[in-house]
Amino acid sequence: MWGDPKGSPLLFWYCLGADPGQQTCASAARTNAVEPDALSQGLASMVPDSTGIAGCELVPVAANRDPRGCLYEIYRQSWTSAFPTVQWNVCVTHAGVVRGAHVHADYEEYYTLPKGRVVIGLTDIRRDSKSFRRSAQFDWTAEDEIAVVIPRGVAHVLLFEEESVLAFGLSHYWRREFDGLGCQWDDPELGLTWGDTRPRRSERDRNSGDFRQMLRQYEELSAKLPA
Repeated sequence: MWGDPKGSPLLFWYCLGADPGQQTCASAARTNAVEPDALSQGLASMVPDSTGIAGCELVPVAANRDPRGCLYEIYRQSWTSAFPTVQWNVCVTHAGVVRGAHVHADYEEYYTLPKGRVVIGLTDIRRDSKSFRRSAQFDWTAEDEIAVVIPRGVAHVLLFEEESVLAFGLSHYWRREFDGLGCQWDDPELGLTWGDTRPRRSERDRNSGDFRQMLRQYEELSAKLPA
C-alpha cells in the first residue's frame, strides 16, 4: 500500500527548515513542480469556507514561521472537528501523481498538508447522509494552513501538482483486509472535473473498477463492520 515509485512514506512529524548550504525540501518542491494548468486545467477552485459534505470539515492549523522555515502544529484533539487518532502516516508524493479514488469503511482520516500543492476531490457515497452524492473539489496548498476531515464513506482523490508532504491521522488502525475500496479517479459519477490529464498512478488505482462497483463494495463491507 505505502511503498511505490510515486513517493515514499515517513513516520509522523514534519518541520520545514532552510539550510543555506543545502537544497531544502521547499526548494526541491519548486524544482519538481508541474504547472497547475498542465494537470488540473485550472478547473479547481480555491479552498472554500465549507465543503458542503456532512462531517467533511476544514480545520485551521497553526503555522509557526521564521527565517529557518516553518514548524506546523497540525493536530490537537481539542480542536473543533478533530477526533481521537490512533495512527499517523506521512506520505511524500511526486508532482504529477494521482492517488485515488479511495474510500474507507473502517476509519476516518484527518488530512494535513505541511508542504506542496494538490487538488483534492471529495464525493459522499453514504446513502444515509444528507449530502449523499454531493461533491467538492478545490486547490489546496500548504500556505492555506488547514486540515481536511474525511469521514468514512467519503471518496477522495488527490492530484499532486508539486512534490508534496501529506500527513494524516486515522481514527482506527489500518488493516490490509479492509483496504482496496475505490474506483477510477476520473469516473464521471464522482462529480469531479479534471481536464485532459495523464497522471502517474499505482497499479491498484489503474485496476480499480467503476463508481457503482465501489459503492456496492463499500455498502457490503460497511454492513459487516460495527457501527
